Amino acid sequence: MTSPQSANEPVMAFRPPRDALVRNQPGDFELRDEASGPPTMVGHFAVFNQWTEINSTFEGRFMERVAPGAFARSLNDSGRIRVTFNHGKDVLGDQLLGIPTVLEEDGIGARYEVKLFDGIPPLILSGLRERAYGSSFRFRVTKEHRNEKAKASPTNPEGLPERTIHEAEVFEFGPVSYPAYAGATAGIRSGTDAYLLTLLRGAVDALPDAGSEAEPHSDEGTRDEPPVQPAASARRPVRRFQSTEDWLAFLNQE
Repeated sequence: MTSPQSANEPVMAFRPPRDALVRNQPGDFELRDEASGPPTMVGHFAVFNQWTEINSTFEGRFMERVAPGAFARSLNDSGRIRVTFNHGKDVLGDQLLGIPTVLEEDGIGARYEVKLFDGIPPLILSGLRERAYGSSFRFRVTKEHRNEKAKASPTNPEGLPERTIHEAEVFEFGPVSYPAYAGATAGIRSGTDAYLLTLLRGAVDALPDAGSEAEPHSDEGTRDEPPVQPAASARRPVRRFQSTEDWLAFLNQE
């Protein structure tokens, strides 16, 4: 009888990716009407000390939580944090929903207040009022603690590896049209796979078409002639990446 893991088989270290990460959760926000002008969106884009299972093709499978203080440095540099709809990859493109007037940590997590701009489509505003959207933020982990040999517990029944995020750089947050998972305080999920797939599709669509510079087709002449192959310079270029970081940098090019 053989053991599940051979003695000669290398043990993979628990080192989940740190860059281009996305977390989705139910829409933990509300719209506060103002005396004049568009409303203010108020909520939390992240919650502290809430263990959640990350199950992602890109990241792997493990338990994760965010420690209080993890966003303190990033929120102090709030001018770099954008508020977008669907991470700027939808009908509004890279247009901002508004500018945060409050970005702070409280006893729950990372709290925000965003005064929305004029001109947001009524359909999106109605969805926000009805809390039909989920909430999401994109970030990079800069400090963490990993426990590769975590024991089974009520918060980690399977004894999965655990990561506690002690510092993270936040790039953007906002409502997303991904399904809002059931439960007000449960249901945080990794949205990294979907986000990277969207970037990958955009990068592929931006590549030049193989036959875009070929001569226009003419019906004159013999139809049995073999098709003319495009010149080498007109073929779609092959991009090779030396590392995951190079690939992510290419996908994130504006």
